[in-house]
Amino acid sequence: MTIADDALVREKVVPNRLRFDWLVRRRFMTGAIYGTCVAPDDLLRRSTVFFCSMLKAAYCGLRALLVVPRLDRCTFWIMRSVFHFGVLSGCIKPPKREVYGLSAPVQN
Repeated sequence: MTIADDALVREKVVPNRLRFDWLVRRRFMTGAIYGTCVAPDDLLRRSTVFFCSMLKAAYCGLRALLVVPRLDRCTFWIMRSVFHFGVLSGCIKPPKREVYGLSAPVQN
């Protein structure tokens, strides 16, 4: 398998997945999963990731405030900040597992 940089993808997207709030939730959950997986058995490493993410979230939030007139850059920094808040959350508590596309609950 290779990467095709010039590939065109045409896929129908559910309209609610094109909304900013859905993208924010997705970015947050991506961070939460990363925060959970980064060091499941190493408290020192997890603590380090937690505090670094706290600083990164604050930095990204500040950068977003500095570029408010430029919507594209402001959105970029907001999304980065949301990711790092997700990492913070994942370091504290793993996200609830959600399975898509199944009509019946999954048995663990």
